[in-house]
Amino acid sequence: MMHSDAATRGRHTIHHDEHASPFSDPDARFAAGRMGMAIFLISLAVLFVAGIVGYAVIRINFMKSAELTWPSDMPPLPLSLVLSTVILIASSCTLHGALNGIREDMTQRASRLMAATTVMGVGFMLLQAWAWSSWFASVGGLWEDSQPHRWALASFYVLTGIHALHVVGGLVPMFIVTIKAFRKRYSAAHYAGIYYCNMYWHFLGVVWLVLYLILLLGS
Repeated sequence: MMHSDAATRGRHTIHHDEHASPFSDPDARFAAGRMGMAIFLISLAVLFVAGIVGYAVIRINFMKSAELTWPSDMPPLPLSLVLSTVILIASSCTLHGALNGIREDMTQRASRLMAATTVMGVGFMLLQAWAWSSWFASVGGLWEDSQPHRWALASFYVLTGIHALHVVGGLVPMFIVTIKAFRKRYSAAHYAGIYYCNMYWHFLGVVWLVLYLILLLGS
């Protein structure tokens, strides 16, 4: 009887293990999270590529048109964009430092660097807002009078605006992860939140460099 009970418990254990969720393993959850984030970033890349292609089509159509020409009196891109670009690159560096710090179980260092990244992310958005305002003030009066100027302004604001929306979307989890980091919710054995923030933020940094270069060459 005792042998029969042991066999029954063994069968129940095997049956339970067969139906256990694969995500009960922390490593499996982390791998699944990375895959999900990678797929998400690919979908965002398609969105940004579509915006860039749309901008290129507009410029090509202007080149082919005998009636419309791209405005040559547009002011140069705001200098504040240079500073915002530097800040965004610096924030990627601090966020990467936070990831390296938590991997070495340096929780305080990781927390401080997460906070620095968050502050610089907010600073980036403030500088972008200043750039939008100052640039529109330079040629905003031509919006109603000139179709080429409308296209030029719209192209700038659409490309930078889409990026800005995703930066704002990234700052929300950044705040949450930073708070968790100060509460010591992460360690060398568990740092998925910081890792995912790294993936997303570095992606936004690369996208911004591409957008800024395109706008700079097309201005």
